Order: sequence, then structure tokens, then C-alpha cells
Amino acid sequence: MALRPAVKADLIRHAPLFALCSQAEIKRIAAISEERLLQAGTELIREGDEASEFFVIVKGAAEVRRNGRRRATIGIGGFVGELAILRFDAQRDGDPRRHSTCS
Repeated sequence: MALRPAVKADLIRHAPLFALCSQAEIKRIAAISEERLLQAGTELIREGDEASEFFVIVKGAAEVRRNGRRRATIGIGGFVGELAILRFDAQRDGDPRRHSTCS
């Protein structure tokens, strides 16, 4: 599923982490972002791994687990992996896993 640039920018803009970004900054972030389609049960990231990616849920939902226990379910517009862009040496602190088919 390829999102139109304006739709992608709107999803990014609504993530609280980017609330203070200018429209030009949001467009640049959208331009370098990638879309992925993941099947249910697919791990987005693994707890303890090096944090290098940030994900915004566009469709479906992701379940977040920590120490093997479900901590939250993140739906459309939600995000995971913010430590990857906040800290250079961050490690993952949970295991988001596709709860339903999402992109």
C-alpha cells in the first residue's frame, strides 16, 4: 500500500514527537520514511535490540510486550520506537508485534 505524500505527512504530523516540527520538516521526514506491510504475529522490533527505527501504525494494530507480557495495543496513528530518534545509543524496551495485518 503506497500512501500519498500528503497522507504520510499527516500521519507523521499527528505523532506527538513531531508536534513542533514545521510543515517543511514534516515533508522531509515523510520523504525519507519507508512503508512496510507486516502480517499478524510479525515482530516490528525486539526488546533489547539496538534502536534504529521509528514506526507509525497506518493500518491495523500492534501489540507491545515487555518481559514477555502484553503492555499495550497501539492502533492507527500510534507509534513505537521513539527511543531510536531520541537517543544515539538506545536499546529497545519492548517487543511490538503485529496484532492484526498492518502497514
